[in-house]
This record gives sequence, structure tokens and C-alpha cells, in this order.
Amino acid sequence: MPFHHRLSADFGIIAYEISEAVKSDFTVLLSPCGLYDVEFFEGVEKSLYGRLGVPVDVHSLSPYALDMSEASFDKHLSYLSVDDSYVQETVEKIAYEKLLNLNNERGIAFAVDKLVDKLSGGTSVYIT
Repeated sequence: MPFHHRLSADFGIIAYEISEAVKSDFTVLLSPCGLYDVEFFEGVEKSLYGRLGVPVDVHSLSPYALDMSEASFDKHLSYLSVDDSYVQETVEKIAYEKLLNLNNERGIAFAVDKLVDKLSGGTSVYIT
């Protein structure tokens, strides 16, 4: 899904067709690091489920932040690297139970536990 109506990030029919052809058992939604709130993540979950039928199991923040000034200038997404400690502070500040920092062992362990719990009755695993 595009971040902005002028910046589609090349998300188009190909991405939609792949999402329809390959159904995942567990979905991690990776977002650029930023100061979001719980309502943002809940809204993204509803939108993703409504548009593509994909339920989000966990969210994670990447160690990159969108550089909107550069993106607005040349109409391409541009990113800035951020320190992992900033990512962790942001995750803790937002305090959403489904939001993790998958750049550290604690976040990975939590996601793996959720994955194992979800798939305890399944045989095949596809992770997106």
C-alpha cells in the first residue's frame, strides 16, 4: 500500500497478485521508524485486512526513518538510518502489545513464541 498518494513505492498489481497467490501463516508488518500511535497501527491492520485480506500478527519498526523532505522533492522514497537504541525507545514509547523491535533478541523471541503458538496445529509455514 502506498505511503502517500504521490509516492506509491511501486506497490501495484504485482504485489497484490503475489499476496493473493501466496497466503502467509504469520504476517510481520515492517514500518519505517517514526512516532506513531496505537491508532495508526490498528488502522493499518484494518486497512491491510480490508484491502488484501491479510491479518497482521506483529508489527516491527525498521532502523530507517522516512526522509519526507527528500521524498517530497524528488518523488521517491528516501530513508535515514537511525540507531537501534532509538528504535527500541520508540517501540517502548508507543507501548502497543503487537509492536516489536525485531533488531534485538527480545523482540525476535517474542515473535517466535507467537509464531509457534499460532502454528502449533499447522504443518506448513509461510512467513511474510
